[in-house]
Amino acid sequence: MIGRRFIVPLKKGDGVYYALVAFSNKFNRPEEEYRTFRGEYLHACCMIMRLVYPDARDIIGFSTESGADNGGRSEDAVYFDGRRWTKESEQEAQRLQKELKILINPVQTKVSDTEFPDVKKETIKKVGRNELCPCGSNKKYKKCHG
Repeated sequence: MIGRRFIVPLKKGDGVYYALVAFSNKFNRPEEEYRTFRGEYLHACCMIMRLVYPDARDIIGFSTESGADNGGRSEDAVYFDGRRWTKESEQEAQRLQKELKILINPVQTKVSDTEFPDVKKETIKKVGRNELCPCGSNKKYKKCHG
């Protein structure tokens, strides 16, 4: 079982592209063999991303195990420099895309989120120093959290 997500910048060609992969060791391969395969698969995802998004210059890939934590996790990270793109790279990426069926007909969903949510001033209740503290301690605010 493989889960993949590809994240592209909101502005075309402006920023870092990301490939995220959650990979299961369903066949219980030896750890070294599994990690090697997972790393190669992640690199292939980055190459295919560069093929599909020609403006991608900086691609960062992350992979880990899928499912519940079974007493330990491992992660892989890779940086793919899209500036070092050759005709051979393009042909290899096309072969991998066809073989692995990655990003054949990508569907993009634009999502924008702020790091810190906007808090409307009217939702923040002002507590007077001599009022009971809202934490429920039954003490005056000035003696509790004031």
